[in-house]
Amino acid sequence: MEDKPFDPHPGQLEVIEAYDNYRFRVLNCGRRWGKTLLSVNEMLSQAYFGHQQLVVYVAPTITQARDIAWRQLKRSAQFFGGLEKANEARLECTLRAKDGSRGEIWLRGVENYDSLRGLGINFLIGDEIASIKGWQPIWEEVLRPTLSDTRGKGLFCSTPKGYNHWYSWFMKGQEGNEWSDPDYKSWSFQSWESPYFPKEEKEKNERELTEDSFWQEYGAMFKRFTGLVYKDFDRDKHIVEAVDPSQFVFWLAGHDPGFHNPRAFVLIGVDRKGTWYVVDELYQPGITNPQFKEECNRILDKWNLNFDQLELATMDSAQQSDIAELSDLGLSFVPVKKQSGESNVSWVRYKVDKFAERIRAGLFYVYRPCVKTVWELENYSWPKTQDQKNPDESPAKLNDHICDALGDLNAMYLHLYETIELPPWAGKMKGTYVPPASEQEQEGGWTDEVKSDYWSIDV
Repeated sequence: MEDKPFDPHPGQLEVIEAYDNYRFRVLNCGRRWGKTLLSVNEMLSQAYFGHQQLVVYVAPTITQARDIAWRQLKRSAQFFGGLEKANEARLECTLRAKDGSRGEIWLRGVENYDSLRGLGINFLIGDEIASIKGWQPIWEEVLRPTLSDTRGKGLFCSTPKGYNHWYSWFMKGQEGNEWSDPDYKSWSFQSWESPYFPKEEKEKNERELTEDSFWQEYGAMFKRFTGLVYKDFDRDKHIVEAVDPSQFVFWLAGHDPGFHNPRAFVLIGVDRKGTWYVVDELYQPGITNPQFKEECNRILDKWNLNFDQLELATMDSAQQSDIAELSDLGLSFVPVKKQSGESNVSWVRYKVDKFAERIRAGLFYVYRPCVKTVWELENYSWPKTQDQKNPDESPAKLNDHICDALGDLNAMYLHLYETIELPPWAGKMKGTYVPPASEQEQEGGWTDEVKSDYWSIDV
């Protein structure tokens, strides 16, 4: 295919024309929309039309930087007078600017982001931000300071990945939300909004991919995420803008201790229908048990409560020393009894499934300020090698601190407040249960008729 000068389609042109009005532009788009071509031409334009510009492109890995942008950069450079030098090993190049100065373009992976510390960057491209772990601290501690002295600008691009950090980054450029920032402007484009995206490709992918994958990868939708544990949690349905404490008949709390990992604590109000409302949260690493006591009491004070007024407060039974210390401090958590009651289902899978049932039944809501609770529910996922048929499959040990606290609390709540009476044939192979003679003879005992209701035995 013959290389041609960049001829932006309407969506790309809209993003380009906003350069003068916004310092940071954020582009959420589906695959093959054209964000790489846009990014490369913005880098070259900045280096060519500016004066001694340093332009930096950052991808999740150096390999991705090479595969995504380096080859296209060298091909497109011919329309800006060509590159003077190109260092293939370091992915760095220079070109002669229009005013005679030299512009530099560097490509980096975040595994080497420290090499950018202390630089003065004029223009920064961040690509596939949704896949960059630890993006926020990298931005705050390294990348953002490099733009300060130069008053540098940035273009940030990605395809979504659930409601992870990329969602909050995208929302910076959307008006009327808690993350809004006037320096930012955001756009979202689906793949087929590019006139160069083949219609037959859309139809083929929609037919071959799962619904989740299709709408995430090509529809650029945040709401769908393949592999999410609590897929029925929907922020449009399960987040409430206000809560009335007078509607609650009692209160619950769940606690998942941690030090290097965040310590998680959730406060829940329960109404007369048994519906749970997460009204407050703590999500903080590096705090000791005495410090946690102060934070816990601070949260309870906000709702005119003390710890003794909680109907049930649970904590992982593996943390016996912490349970004892907190009890001495006046916070008597109930150790979680890790029994599923089902012989072929692990404890972890049991508590996950039971909490999922609560969400599906419309018995769980979150008060909007509890952003960490929402974040975990929207990011808690199965392993990439998930086996749906394996009842012992456990979610990945990531983004699970509040989810563990909620799952443990819900399972204990079911054990203590909702008695589950299993028939004597539960857990046995189909058709093998034979009731004892004494039960057969007792009035109201386990009869063949009842067995048939459970086993659908043809007689």
